[in-house]
Amino acid sequence: MEGDFIHIKIHHGGSFSMEGPLTYDGGEVSIFRDCDSERISYFRLVRMAKDVGFKDGDELYYTIPECSLDEGIDLLHDDNSVLKMLNFAKKNNLAEIYVKHKGHESNLVNQRSGTGNKEKLPEERSPESVSRNFHKILDAVLKLWRVLLKKPRPIPANCTDGRWTWFKNCLGALDGTYIEVHVPKVDKPRFRSRKKEVATNVLGVCAPDMQFIYVLPGWEGSAHDGRVLRDALSRPNGLRIPRGCYYLVDAGYKNCEGFLAPYRSQRYHLNDWTNPPNTKEELFNMKHSAARNTIERTFGLLKMRWGIIRNPSYYPFDTQNTKSKRSKLTSKKRDKRTWTAEEEKLLIDILHQMNDSSWKVDTGHKSGYLTYIEKEMAKVLPHADLKADPHIKSKVKILKKQLSYVLEIMQNGSGFGWDDEMKMVVGDRDTYMGWAKSREGAGPLYMKPMVNFDKLCEVYASDLAQGGSAKGPGEQEVAEDESPVHAEPTSEPNKKNVAQAQDNTNPSGSSRQGRKRTYLDDEAAELGLVSVSNTLAKFLEAEQENAKTMSGLQQALFHEAEVHEQTSANRTKLLDILQNLEDLTDEEVVMAVRVIGRDAGQTELFLKMRDKYQVVFVRQELEAAKK
Repeated sequence: MEGDFIHIKIHHGGSFSMEGPLTYDGGEVSIFRDCDSERISYFRLVRMAKDVGFKDGDELYYTIPECSLDEGIDLLHDDNSVLKMLNFAKKNNLAEIYVKHKGHESNLVNQRSGTGNKEKLPEERSPESVSRNFHKILDAVLKLWRVLLKKPRPIPANCTDGRWTWFKNCLGALDGTYIEVHVPKVDKPRFRSRKKEVATNVLGVCAPDMQFIYVLPGWEGSAHDGRVLRDALSRPNGLRIPRGCYYLVDAGYKNCEGFLAPYRSQRYHLNDWTNPPNTKEELFNMKHSAARNTIERTFGLLKMRWGIIRNPSYYPFDTQNTKSKRSKLTSKKRDKRTWTAEEEKLLIDILHQMNDSSWKVDTGHKSGYLTYIEKEMAKVLPHADLKADPHIKSKVKILKKQLSYVLEIMQNGSGFGWDDEMKMVVGDRDTYMGWAKSREGAGPLYMKPMVNFDKLCEVYASDLAQGGSAKGPGEQEVAEDESPVHAEPTSEPNKKNVAQAQDNTNPSGSSRQGRKRTYLDDEAAELGLVSVSNTLAKFLEAEQENAKTMSGLQQALFHEAEVHEQTSANRTKLLDILQNLEDLTDEEVVMAVRVIGRDAGQTELFLKMRDKYQVVFVRQELEAAKK
């Protein structure tokens, strides 16, 4: 961090909203610039927050960079939490803090339960009921371990991943990580790790795509990694390694059958490779470290996602151990894959081809179409490793959502719109981002070309809701026999009828009166029809003028298209003739095409010349171009 100075951005005066994704609505933003990170403490942050409206009872939260509020927000409550915030802030020299004002909790409750609802809210249920049902959910998730944990697959000989192509038949990497816990004082020595932390030693095994294969939580922090691994191998449902396969491990494990460790007393960690390797052992260690680093990155992402394993929890150790295991199991469901432009184009092309086949029905696509797409994509991109679920299923969902946003913009965009020529959303960025704030995933569409938009429309536009038949207040068509007419009756018979209608009450004595009928005055009706007729006449005249204008534009466009087509044809003829002229070199042919072809008149003149004049014409044009 340059100069150890950071900027602190404090959001205050608003409130958190839990309707959908977590957001901070309303309020203001204050920025404190060039704060010395070494002098920042929790109490100093509180004093800074008090300058912008922080009061006793309020709470401070910080966000993790590149994460949404749902995934990366944590409470500031002491100096340790401030240090963690500063570590995250080093990347961008910016710390972002949100003030949760006291008294806003009830508003959040009302938003989720409905205003005016005085029944007992979920937050008011007894802690025993919440805890009992919460543990039932945890137990149910743990029973899904066969579904959530990935089955290992060895690295094939034709692997194209630069990190793993050197390790044929490798299944992945494994390592241990420490998760801090609260335990009774008498148990702290057993849980004290070599890093002097009270923690549990958790063994994790992951595949090259960062999905967990096996997890063993619960060992005390003082246990050696090798001991935890031996326990995992000896359990009935423990870690199993097929013959001929192996996992990458660090130097803390033995180099034996099923486990490949690096050379000892040699450079190993990625930070050590500022200079290239000098020996074969160092080269091996460099490749080994690049591949085995996958498990380190997996642990890092896991701890960023789940706050309960970043900091010591107030839960009892047995409960947190269960929750920690659940977090690792469900992390498979949150695995994200970045699609390349080639993969996305291939997916849309296959969907477009299926549009005219038996796969397409009035409710969308038939069951099993995702598996069909997976097989078709594997034929073209065999090493992409795209699966029907979750990769293709998730991408199709995103494409449909993006298409629905574009269709909505085309109908109701204000201050921004859809450029059909460039195939992107254009306009005022701030206005668009304000509109996209309430639409998940709409923000990245701004100024990003959707090159496959037309095909995507043919596939899904008819399946998406567009709101074409929706009408709001004041837009409804009222039936004529249900519309009261407020014209004042002028003739005597009309007055008589009105009087009879007023006297015609319910015989049962009820205050409810019969339906009234009123009549239009003939003169008023005639004047109304004349006014409508004049309006229609003016409208028809305007339409005729518009038709003439459009006809002229259409003719101009047709003429421009004909000229462009003729010019392209002439340039093609020009190239063919120049290639057949024996007196010109290849360089002169290329230059002549560029010089003569840029002017349609020059091209036509050249085509009309005889052969003996064409060479002279070309040389004169080339000499003029050089000057």
